Amino acid sequence: MTDERNDADRGGKRPLLFVHGQAEGGRLMTAGEVARLTDVSARTLQHYDDIGLLCPRRSGEGVANNRKLYDEGDIDRLGRIIALKEYGLTLSEIKAVIDADDAVILAVLDEKLAALRRQEAKLRDLILFARMLSITGSNPVDGLVAGPAIVDDLADAARALPPYEHGRRWADELETPEEREVAFLALGKIVEDFASAGALAGFAAFERLVGLLSSWWDLYVHPCDDLGLLGWWALFEDERAIAAEVERAGGEAMCANVEMAFLLVFLRRFMGEAAPLVRAIAFDGEAGEPTHWAGAAQPRASAPAARVAAEELAWLIGRMTGGFYLRKDPVPEAAGRAAYGRLCACVLDFAANALADGELMAFIDPEGGVGLDPAALPLAAVAVARAVEEGAGALPPDHWEGLRG
Repeated sequence: MTDERNDADRGGKRPLLFVHGQAEGGRLMTAGEVARLTDVSARTLQHYDDIGLLCPRRSGEGVANNRKLYDEGDIDRLGRIIALKEYGLTLSEIKAVIDADDAVILAVLDEKLAALRRQEAKLRDLILFARMLSITGSNPVDGLVAGPAIVDDLADAARALPPYEHGRRWADELETPEEREVAFLALGKIVEDFASAGALAGFAAFERLVGLLSSWWDLYVHPCDDLGLLGWWALFEDERAIAAEVERAGGEAMCANVEMAFLLVFLRRFMGEAAPLVRAIAFDGEAGEPTHWAGAAQPRASAPAARVAAEELAWLIGRMTGGFYLRKDPVPEAAGRAAYGRLCACVLDFAANALADGELMAFIDPEGGVGLDPAALPLAAVAVARAVEEGAGALPPDHWEGLRG
């Protein structure tokens, strides 16, 4: 009866999969000999027999030396078992397909390889997320649960501004259930396409996701150019209906991946736009000499080009983050200026930390086109802090007057 379970491998046809060893000269082999030939332990061979996966014949029932004897078909079958295990199949999965024809086995392997690719993509996303937490200085454990706390904290400033208030009314402006359904269908398609690629598709997939989601946001919520990173972040955190659709389309980790994509794309774009301004701060616009030459601790007060560049860099941070402060409303100007100064310092810190992470930079800037000098960033931070103290980054209270009401 045990012989019948292995008849499929004794019919003369050689199996397609790799075989680790063969019985010599067609003779029968003991379990110990098979173990030495194949590097599969006798205990494992016994287990395969117990579960009906590999059942060799025996030398004789009811006699003292009733031993398991493996023939060439058994060795071939063992080779198939070993090969299928290498592809990640469980023993129960192997038992279900090992006697099937090659087409069935190859279909199962295709399924298994697809699952491994999904796992690889998930691991790559997780590694990138951990690196994102690192550059923001977030606690790695808490960050995996709730995201980068410092960005959440900075986003509070955007919640006090009119673009955020207007964005919160997006659902009310969709007049019919059909319009809402169309909006969510479009959102789901964007997320599904990204989920099928993930970080394995490279930074271009992140840029595509951010571009498509920004267009969706412009159409249904509020223009991203007004919101900036922080305004978008605050709305994404607070609008649970949007987050729920993202999770439905891409899985429970997709909200974190979307936030990661927006932050990394923001960082790459910011570093590219900030590079010439940082260079202008670090070098005297008139003499062409570096302001940190001879160990200067701050930009030269006599360098007008550096002062202008610092103001422009402060404005760039406000424009890209949406973190402007108002001169009078909604908080006292001094408090707004202090919060804006902290925002600028954080963004420049993020850039410095990213530049120090070679693997992250290889992902977001594979061609090395950023051109941002990490040695000049501390000087830029000092200059920007001074520019903010002098009023850079402030907007009049009526800047978004058209959005009130």
